[in-house]
Parts: sequence; structure tokens; C-alpha cells
Amino acid sequence: MALSNVRSPYSYYADPNIGRPIFNGSIYIGIKDTDPLVEANQLPLFAIQENGSSVSISQPVKTNSGGLTVDADGNLIILQVSSLYDGFSMTVLNKQGGVEYSVPDTGSISGGSGGGGSGYVRVEDYG
Repeated sequence: MALSNVRSPYSYYADPNIGRPIFNGSIYIGIKDTDPLVEANQLPLFAIQENGSSVSISQPVKTNSGGLTVDADGNLIILQVSSLYDGFSMTVLNKQGGVEYSVPDTGSISGGSGGGGSGYVRVEDYG
């Protein structure tokens, strides 16, 4: 019998100082090695909704009280960005607008762009 790991498909964003969820946070994704808070640097994002449909989503992407990404209606989503980009920058702000963390190039992080609850946006190919 083959076994598979059970992992949440949703990324969890935690405050790196206290380990609790980033409540009502904002996530920005941009061209690698640029400031994703600058609109001209932001990459197009897609949200995979609970029903499996994929829709374009604007930035910033919000987190709920549990530190999970949600759409404008508060529904859980999985964030995706085209794999045409060789890595990307990411900044996560808390509800007061303070920077919790900022990564200039997620592609340089061991393990690639993450996903599956790692706190990094999953990279997928939408060819």
C-alpha cells in the first residue's frame, strides 16, 4: 500500500517574532529583486478558489485571522503566479502596515518558491 503525505494546500503566514498568524495582513508579489509594494513591479496573480476555479486577483492579497490567504469575500484561496517568472519578490505587511518580512528573490530560497504551507507563494505554469 502506497502512502501519501497529508498537507494543507493553503499557505500559512505567521509573524516571525511570535509565531502567531499575521491577522489581516497584506501580501505583495513582484518582479524578483524589486520592491513589490511599487505597483509597476507587481506580477499578475491567480487565486485558486475552494471550488477549484482560477481567477485573476489584485494586490495586495489579504490574510484572515488564521493567517491564511483569502479573497475579497473572505473565502480561502491558493495563490499562484506564472512559472514564466524565474522567482519573484514578496513582502508581507501586518494590519498596521509594518513589514513582517520581505524576500527579494524567492527562487534563491532553498526548496524553490515554496508552497504547501511553507509561507511562500506556489509557482505554477498557466502556459
